[in-house]
Amino acid sequence: MHEWYIIILFNVTFQTMSLFNQALQFMQGVDVNICPLLIC
Repeated sequence: MHEWYIIILFNVTFQTMSLFNQALQFMQGVDVNICPLLIC
């Protein structure tokens, strides 16, 4: 009876990881501009 809960949880986790991955790649793309701001 808990299969749907596990599937939804896995789906949300996968989507979150995918968004985090895209954000990480975007940050690496503008690393030169953002890095000094983050350090300061």
